[in-house]
Amino acid sequence: MKHAILRWDVLTAMAVVLALCVFSSPGFTAESKPEPETSATPPEAVPSPIPLASVPSERIKTYKLLKDQENWAQSDTKVSDIGAAFVTEKVRLSKLIEISIQTRFAEVESADLEEAKKRWISTIEQMDAWLADLKGTATSLERDLKRLHEERQIWRITLDHAIEQDVPQELLQSLQTTLGQVVSSEESTQAKRDQTLILQTKISDFRMDLTKRIEMIGAELARRRKSDLIVDHVPLWHSLGDPQIDRSLFNQIIDETRRSWREVVEYLREQPRRIVGQAVLGLTFLFLVWHLGKHGIQKTGEDQEALTVSTLMLKRPLATAVLLSTVLTEPLYPKAPDAWLKFMGVFLVLALVRLLPGLLISGFRAVPYLLGGLFILHRISVAVPIGNLLNRLLLIALTIATTAAMVWGAKTAGRIRESSPSGWLLLFQFSSGAGAILGLISMCLSISGDTGSAYHLTEGLLTSGFTAMLLWAAIVLLRTLTVISLNTKGARTLHMVLRDSESICNWCMKLFRWAAIVAWGYYTLEGFGILTPVQASLNRFIHYEMEFGDISLTPLNLLYFVLAIWLSFLVSRLLRFILEKDVMPRTTLPQGVPETISKAVHYGTLMFGFFIALSAIGIDSSSLALILGALGFGISFGLQNVVNNFVSGLILLFERPIRVGDKIQVGDMGGVVGEIGIRATTVHTWDGADVIVPNANLISNEIINWTFSDHKRRIEVKVGVAYGVDPETVLALLPSLVTSHPDVLENPEPIALFLGFGDSSLDFSLRCWTKAPAPDIQSDVGVAVNRALVEAGIEIPFPQQDLHVKSIDESVREELGSKE
Repeated sequence: MKHAILRWDVLTAMAVVLALCVFSSPGFTAESKPEPETSATPPEAVPSPIPLASVPSERIKTYKLLKDQENWAQSDTKVSDIGAAFVTEKVRLSKLIEISIQTRFAEVESADLEEAKKRWISTIEQMDAWLADLKGTATSLERDLKRLHEERQIWRITLDHAIEQDVPQELLQSLQTTLGQVVSSEESTQAKRDQTLILQTKISDFRMDLTKRIEMIGAELARRRKSDLIVDHVPLWHSLGDPQIDRSLFNQIIDETRRSWREVVEYLREQPRRIVGQAVLGLTFLFLVWHLGKHGIQKTGEDQEALTVSTLMLKRPLATAVLLSTVLTEPLYPKAPDAWLKFMGVFLVLALVRLLPGLLISGFRAVPYLLGGLFILHRISVAVPIGNLLNRLLLIALTIATTAAMVWGAKTAGRIRESSPSGWLLLFQFSSGAGAILGLISMCLSISGDTGSAYHLTEGLLTSGFTAMLLWAAIVLLRTLTVISLNTKGARTLHMVLRDSESICNWCMKLFRWAAIVAWGYYTLEGFGILTPVQASLNRFIHYEMEFGDISLTPLNLLYFVLAIWLSFLVSRLLRFILEKDVMPRTTLPQGVPETISKAVHYGTLMFGFFIALSAIGIDSSSLALILGALGFGISFGLQNVVNNFVSGLILLFERPIRVGDKIQVGDMGGVVGEIGIRATTVHTWDGADVIVPNANLISNEIINWTFSDHKRRIEVKVGVAYGVDPETVLALLPSLVTSHPDVLENPEPIALFLGFGDSSLDFSLRCWTKAPAPDIQSDVGVAVNRALVEAGIEIPFPQQDLHVKSIDESVREELGSKE
């Protein structure tokens, strides 16, 4: 509750400042002023000639400059390398470019168009990198040309000045030689600059041409996706009545297989670093799984699930390494050809078949084998050319098998839920039922002749189910690796792991689950063939501009703003967790300093994230004066108390008159300081209530801090004895009663004082110091004093008075006498 109050206070303050930033920016409040016209460029200053006495030393400097320029030109082969790679890339893409001719689109399969689009996008990214390198080279050459031009002017003027001065012939020759060297270097630099600019132009022209062709392919693919809802083949019963068997079918399948193999080999040649990285990561996971599985079986604590999975990982280390390395490196291949992805899919299916039976409950252990069978049937169906009767029959068979698997999954989940209800089983049952319905629709579409829609539905169902099982298995394995890692000897040296290993594991699991959900949604949309239109619609939405005066905002800017604020809270929580759980316990800081550091890090991180969020929506620091003015205006009215409490909170944090854990008293209320927040401080009273005290009250009012300098506390027990008792006896008896108490300090030593003569007793006071304020100590001392006085026979009198009667009525006297 305390953290929720603090969070809402911070969010409210940020919202106020954001509103002030938007409505006080110059573009919102006033018309933009025209920029003043710039004056004409001043004429270039004419350099002065080099003094003749300084010519030798200046020649040496110029020689070094030219030599450095020559060495750099010889060592920098970036332009020639990019030129050779560009020519090679154009030759490689020459065959793919042919299919982008509009009249030949109908002859090309959609898969080939997708492949060409993917390859061209990858090429465009490569050309963007080339253009960036060439831009840097051209900029450097322009800078060198400007410097050489200045050198040429200086040496030309110096030579003319020397000719007018009638200097020796040897000096004139040296000046002419130096000038010639500068001119030669300038010409060669200019030639290389021109070569760089020409190559830049060629690459940019080719890039624009590829961009147009990609747009043409995108339009063609969009047209085909829209036509998927149109019957593109005759109904199946017509095809069976007059079957057309293509005798070259086997040859087409062989050719398609060879083409896919060539794509894989070519991709391996083009991306050797990524492939090596994949292999290194796989071997790393293999060693990690083997090591942690072998030495971490006893390091899973009381987590039986982790113990079971770690045992399975030890039995199947290769399958575990393949699955984890492939899942985690899938983002490394965004432009990989479909043949490579299919090739990696084979390894994933084999890994799932090896691992899933040991991870699933008994009722679902047939799932990996069903996935394997559907995967094989799917690969056979896509190998057969589209439009062939065999392809349609295989598609129908695949649809029937997928629908049957979905129905079986829904029934099995329902049967298991009867004995052990679970939310995940309910979700699985619902998803399987929805998948079965889509499978029936796909089967009907395929039989009726709409093979395009049937293919996308079946592909989407298979991709969704396969991806879900794959990510679930990866999460289970990663959780086990996390548990084992947190229980290793090295991790247990961290205080935060010792104290909150379960919290760390839960945070990691949240991260894994959200990443899995995003990945599952992405691949499911891609499987159903709607990823591109969804991305296009989302792109149009997030770039929709909303005008506020001269300020233009888009949903993407607002998303960045919210994301920056959210990430700042997450980073703040992470930093505070590390500081409070691991760093601060290792230090010996005064009381209250760790809380101050933690709060400072918290507010600093939030402030940094807030300014980043402001820059995300286009608000810069130029409107800071207006923002501060608006803040001052708002503070003078409605925000005065808020700012007062905020500043008071900062004073409490850094001056530390009270600290977290201090025992204080404010007026009639006493308690322990629980938290010092941005607006108020929480005090836990002796009665168990939490009181929210505004920070300004703690600064402006008197407070009693019982533990500011130390925790020692003096207690006093007053007692009266009857007249006639020797005071010396009582003064000697009282201090000895508390010396044996474990919580009473010896220094300062207990003392007994004679306070004076009371109305009915001799009054004494026993005073002693304790280690910490505690009401039970005073109670113990009072009981001990009473017991000691009773044992010593010393009477503790009660107040009494003697009444002297001067006169009394006779009737009253007689009445009193009769009673006697």
